[in-house]
Amino acid sequence: MRARRSTKSGVTLIEMLVALSISTMIGLAGFTLLESVTRTEAGVSGRLEQLKLQDRAFHVLLLDMDNAGRAVFEDDLALTIGVQRITWRAADSGLIRRINIEDRPAITQRILDEPTRFTVPPDGGLVLTLPDTDVWRMFPLPRDPVQ
Repeated sequence: MRARRSTKSGVTLIEMLVALSISTMIGLAGFTLLESVTRTEAGVSGRLEQLKLQDRAFHVLLLDMDNAGRAVFEDDLALTIGVQRITWRAADSGLIRRINIEDRPAITQRILDEPTRFTVPPDGGLVLTLPDTDVWRMFPLPRDPVQ
């Protein structure tokens, strides 16, 4: 004799399709969330890298200004440190540092690749403006005031 199959055992086709649909929706939501997190992380990492480069540039500039015995600002910032003359140029091509030491070839360093500019506000000091409205006011100035 054959055993009769119960109508309550097993899974129907409709139940399988519903389970498959729910699993697909959960997988799609997870993938969308993962893609969004990855995209956000890439944007934050890019900005953090840019801030790290800007911080390094600012640190080197402040070290030069702290060590300068004399500073002159016209279109460029010229600092004299002993027998060295260090010139900082801010332009659309970026921030450039040029070191001239007596009887040696000049050393040129590209500090930032972003457009930058120096300005002297009416209240004094020196301002370095970077893209994205980042503005650094540099106070105090070197021991001899900027002329």
